[in-house]
Amino acid sequence: MNICNSYKPEYLNELETEYETISDFLTNSNKELVVNGNNNSGRTSIIKLYMKIYNYDYLLIDNYNLTKDKIVEKLSNITMGINRFFMNKKFVIVFDNYDDFDIKSREYILSYNKIKKIIIANKLFSLKNYIKIQNYSFDYLINLYQNIFFLETGKCEIINDIHFENINQMFSILELKILDTKTNNNSKGTEKKGTEKKGTEKKGTEKKGTEKKVTKNNSTDYFNLYHDKFDYKFNDLVTEKDFNKKLYILDKIHNYYVLQNNLIYNFNNIDDLADSYEHLSLSLEICNNNNYSELNDYYSILSTIGTTQKINDTFKVVRETTQIKKKKTFNDLHFIKQ
Repeated sequence: MNICNSYKPEYLNELETEYETISDFLTNSNKELVVNGNNNSGRTSIIKLYMKIYNYDYLLIDNYNLTKDKIVEKLSNITMGINRFFMNKKFVIVFDNYDDFDIKSREYILSYNKIKKIIIANKLFSLKNYIKIQNYSFDYLINLYQNIFFLETGKCEIINDIHFENINQMFSILELKILDTKTNNNSKGTEKKGTEKKGTEKKGTEKKGTEKKVTKNNSTDYFNLYHDKFDYKFNDLVTEKDFNKKLYILDKIHNYYVLQNNLIYNFNNIDDLADSYEHLSLSLEICNNNNYSELNDYYSILSTIGTTQKINDTFKVVRETTQIKKKKTFNDLHFIKQ
């Protein structure tokens, strides 16, 4: 079940805010648009919706591990695709995760002007053509949550003491709640059949009620894990044994290369280390695939969950890049000033 994909907007009026700047860019001759906004604000999904509405085909480059030379190679191999030839689609290049590319790649992306381009970033601004995607309001998110919950379960959800930081968190919580509701409904149906078959014994009924309560509590704990904690570390990923929870934690972790650079410090057995690097090698093969954007999830799973599956102790980060250290130092200083 992927609620987020099932309920992606199909029309511009489904968005809380319509962005005329994006419409103008896609209908005029401007060569560049910078799209800014917070992580998980829906920037990429909104841009894809506008491109669909305005009949655009696109090349998405979001793998920030690519070197400048690899980006040049990708752009030099652009050809007239079937969609553009037969469906009369226009074309644009979308650079996502701009802030995470190395400096040479960022400079090249900015200077590239052969084909219409969109740059999706956190901190980049443009005096010529720039738009900031606003975070969805809580009212919009809560209405979306309740409508989807009703469509999926046929029930009205009464929400108390809950807050969504962003639309991705809302969908994560919603998906768990729907799964929890459907599981409880199935359990009730099973218990009802068992009661009809065995007869209505008081003790048996009390026992089943107790079991049901325990199940509900466990499910609630599972639900609260997603809601209460939103900042995860590498060690959380390594020590978590439930695969579904691992996937959620993985979605909140970035800078995979820091984990990869520290694998060697976390194995005592050379065979386990070799297996780990084999998973990493396979993930890099996927990373270099021409259809990388479609295989991004497999890359992250292999390069993090796959490589760490035989680590049972606390994950040690011995080696960090200078860039990350500087970022941490800046954040610490900024926090102190506040």
